[in-house]
Amino acid sequence: MSQQPAGLNLIAADARGLPRAPDEAGMLVKARARFRGRSLDRALSNGVDPASSGLLTRRAAWLTSTKNRHILARSITRLLDPPSGRRPGPSAAAPPHRGELAGARMLLARVGALLEIDEPVYARGVARLQLLLTDGDSALYAPHRTGELLGEVEGILDALEGREETW
Repeated sequence: MSQQPAGLNLIAADARGLPRAPDEAGMLVKARARFRGRSLDRALSNGVDPASSGLLTRRAAWLTSTKNRHILARSITRLLDPPSGRRPGPSAAAPPHRGELAGARMLLARVGALLEIDEPVYARGVARLQLLLTDGDSALYAPHRTGELLGEVEGILDALEGREETW
């Protein structure tokens, strides 16, 4: 199996394309990448080159892994089709902005479908989606203007497919 190219071309489907590090050092990098996930996601979503550090490389590999892609796709499915017949109990989770969600429904479904298929995606797009779904101040939960979520999901789709300008 050949090594994956570095930089913005890193579109890892899993960690198999990463160079092997000694077990102890590799475990430390993996743990640090998980612990610092949110800050690494922000860096990747802002266009920082995944190959610029071992932590970013490891985080990009995790974000684009099959396991994480399926987790995110299921999150989108639950967001678009919440379980019916049950009243939600008390929760600390912020509810999505229903008006914005309705406007972005079709594009979010496309993002979910893209994550489910076995086509490579760019880490920048997955990082942006991860932040959208988990940040209570994102356009999904607290849009600052009408149509903000739709624009963000369009940007995520472009980033997942590598169609965005990076300069």
